[in-house]
Amino acid sequence: CTADMMIVWLTVMYVYKGVLLLYGVFLAYETRNVIYAHLNDSRVIGICVYNVVVLSVVGAFLSIILQHDNYEVMFMVLSVCIIFPATATICLLLFPKVRMSDN
Repeated sequence: CTADMMIVWLTVMYVYKGVLLLYGVFLAYETRNVIYAHLNDSRVIGICVYNVVVLSVVGAFLSIILQHDNYEVMFMVLSVCIIFPATATICLLLFPKVRMSDN
């Protein structure tokens, strides 16, 4: 699947997602000194943002570099670059809260 304005579309999407990630970093920074332990997730959010940024850059780079003829490999790589950070973010944010609620 190709489009005439693919570069413009990808640029708009990457800028939009980048702004959302920066907003997440800002919120984590602003809430870093919260005294209530259940809400102090700034360190974990920082790890999650780092994870998402690294795999987003890798996925974006590989989507440009990989040949579009080999769509199966590109689909696999991009799927891993989407599923892994989403799963890691959910696990990093929710598992400590579940463990705290058991105690």
